[in-house]
Amino acid sequence: MSLLNRADNNEKKPLRAVAYTVLCTAILFCSVILQTTCLSFFGKAADITLALVCAIGFIMGERAGCVSGLLSGIIVAYLGGTGLSFAPVIYVICGYFCGALVG
Repeated sequence: MSLLNRADNNEKKPLRAVAYTVLCTAILFCSVILQTTCLSFFGKAADITLALVCAIGFIMGERAGCVSGLLSGIIVAYLGGTGLSFAPVIYVICGYFCGALVG
């Protein structure tokens, strides 16, 4: 019975949601590049990527916050100069909790 209900609830995502996801991913990737290359003042860089991960968590939910936090955390860790850091863990936790607060 649950398989039939699951098949009935499988609807296509609207084009607006897909476009919104692609736009958020592009903005997040650009912020990662900006943060790791040219946004350092006096040796310190603002963490704009974490703010965007939290915003994605608030807007799109906890699952999207986790995924965007993991991907951007991995990219920030490897482009930032260190191969091993806790950035992916911190970004995932922040994205998840921001999405959980709204939901």
